Amino acid sequence: MPTDTILTIYCPYCMDQSEFILLTAYKDGRFVCIHCAHTVRPGVVNYSCVCPTCVWLFQNGKLPSSYHSFSDAGGASLKEKLLLN
Repeated sequence: MPTDTILTIYCPYCMDQSEFILLTAYKDGRFVCIHCAHTVRPGVVNYSCVCPTCVWLFQNGKLPSSYHSFSDAGGASLKEKLLLN
């Protein structure tokens, strides 16, 4: 008999004592950190997070190009998304 599974995703940046913080799941499929706004969209291949930490890491060459796809499902580039925020 199949059972439901719960997808658990942790923020790679925020910790509470010695544990990483769980991301909050939303009905539209996003998982968001309540502390730093890091966002993950499982199953969306071209999604790039534009939280302050990811943007800083990208601008300073700390994220490899394979980590960020530089566009979202709507086709907006990372530069366009940064200008919108």
